[in-house]
Amino acid sequence: MAAAWADVADAQVAVVLSDDGMPYEDAADAIRAEFASRPGRTPIVDVVGASATRDGRVALPQRTRIVVTVGTAAARAELDVAPDTPVLGILVPKQAWPPARCVAAQAPRPRCSAIYLDQPLARQFNLIAAALPGRERVGVVAGPGNVEALPEMRHVAAGRGLSLATRTIDGPADLYPTLEGLLPSVDVLLAMPDPAVLTTASARSLLVGAYRFRVPVVAFSESYVRAGAMLAVYSTPREIGRQAAEIIAAALAAPGAPALPPPQYPKYYSIAINHEVARSLGIRLADEQALRLALGGLHE
Repeated sequence: MAAAWADVADAQVAVVLSDDGMPYEDAADAIRAEFASRPGRTPIVDVVGASATRDGRVALPQRTRIVVTVGTAAARAELDVAPDTPVLGILVPKQAWPPARCVAAQAPRPRCSAIYLDQPLARQFNLIAAALPGRERVGVVAGPGNVEALPEMRHVAAGRGLSLATRTIDGPADLYPTLEGLLPSVDVLLAMPDPAVLTTASARSLLVGAYRFRVPVVAFSESYVRAGAMLAVYSTPREIGRQAAEIIAAALAAPGAPALPPPQYPKYYSIAINHEVARSLGIRLADEQALRLALGGLHE
């Protein structure tokens, strides 16, 4: 790993934030901190807000060698940078990637990549199998953006001894009536990061409806666990920022112009449990550390 962190001094890394909210700032801080913790000289890291535009474009330092966009708005922003400059998108849902400029790019080397906000399906179903043995019927409500993923979800779930009951909806208004038909037939509900399904209001409907039918919810963020989901596997902005710094350093240290690996899922992750919800549902759960150890021994 040490070689990947060598010879990156004087490289310009521009980090473009969707806004100045804490998740985006946390990711940027993690990128800087990861470089600072490594031996040797570190690249120059400039943080730019996506609102800092010039003629509708985000102005970046002239010597920028790699751009990191943080969040969906930054990923879609027009970047005032050389067309062959690599762009790494982070904190972006898989269904929102790639942005139009990456689809249209005809660069001779990998120019656009991402670390998805989503967790790999195997990790999510591994968590359900490890935390909730005997609960084999998993319910999923998918919006238009996730419909194409359903066959893969069924395949991955089956490999863990789980069956998938799915419903598709067009928007958040359809969620609650759909749940009323789905929840009586499932043992656990898996919530996916799908803006066509979950808004602030509809998420409450999902959590209240699942609790009324005494079905535990496995979610994708710590905030959902605080709001009433029983369990979640997720990656913090700092964990994703750490992974981004590792990718940047490897790209800058490689011979020739920087090139990025293919888009990937988060490598580092956390587990959150709402023990109060688990107790109220009569479910005994292992603690976070035990579940992490269980997931660490399972294939993703």
